[in-house]
Amino acid sequence: MRLCGTPLYAALLLAALGASLPAWAQSDEGDVLKTVQRTFDAMAAHDGVALYEVFLPEATIVGVMPGGRTRSLRGDEFIQRSVSSQEKVQERIWDAMVSVNGGVATLVAPYDFHREGKFSHCGVDAVTLLKSSTGWRISHIFFTMQTRGCPASPLGKPKP
Repeated sequence: MRLCGTPLYAALLLAALGASLPAWAQSDEGDVLKTVQRTFDAMAAHDGVALYEVFLPEATIVGVMPGGRTRSLRGDEFIQRSVSSQEKVQERIWDAMVSVNGGVATLVAPYDFHREGKFSHCGVDAVTLLKSSTGWRISHIFFTMQTRGCPASPLGKPKP
């Protein structure tokens, strides 16, 4: 029986490819999410080595503060501040939208930020990542910051 020329073969091939394609995309999307979470975990642990592993050397971080003023840091400045701080911090994201196109990815998600176990601010994180031989690395982080009018996080209260 020859299946290669039949509509059944074409349908089976398309079904198999269709089932595989989202898995490939999901793998990259999952790796992007893991990279961003590793960043938050390293910030909380004041772990400079881990932060250097996730940031590209030329990375930048730009925040839009309440009132519209901006603050910009190079990646190495951000890492130094994170490492030298003794403050207990926790950043959480949810409902992340991840887009991957070849070696470029973006993640956009609402977040909340806690200092010493108390709510500090919320906003939206927008992260650009590039894929390297060692995995996804952060090129840029842009974020908004608001201290009032923040919606309740669907994640509930942060864990101590």
